[in-house]
Amino acid sequence: MGTKRKFITQFADNRIKRSNLIIRITMLVMIVIVFYDSYVFRTPLYYVIFAWVGAIVGKLFFFSHKVQVNEENLELKLTTNRGSIVLLLLLIVVRFIIGRRVLESFHVIEISDALYLFFIGIYYTKWKVIINQIDELYYQVLANLNKNKKQ
Repeated sequence: MGTKRKFITQFADNRIKRSNLIIRITMLVMIVIVFYDSYVFRTPLYYVIFAWVGAIVGKLFFFSHKVQVNEENLELKLTTNRGSIVLLLLLIVVRFIIGRRVLESFHVIEISDALYLFFIGIYYTKWKVIINQIDELYYQVLANLNKNKKQ
């Protein structure tokens, strides 16, 4: 169990826990609605799949982007490695060279929409990875401060 989850289960009140459950159920309902619309109204489901694939690819940013915190003043710093440059160049090649050709070979009608959804998924997940790292670091710092107070 991560530090954030331990901290939340130890210090969060029932309202926070209830809100978390409500948000998760709402997201599940929205996913069901998307599937229903794609079935009943014949909305192409593969556009949603492009966003999901983008979200999976966006998880690669976990390996190239790291957040560090200065415990004295709680200042955050984002550091990247060479992998982020390689990933950026690869995404540029996918966007302008490979992506269009691959989607044309699969007879995708709205190629630009599919690519936009793919990159929306990537950037959403990239931001979520960074936010999760920030949360984890802050909860570690708060847990350390709480431990030092008890001593």
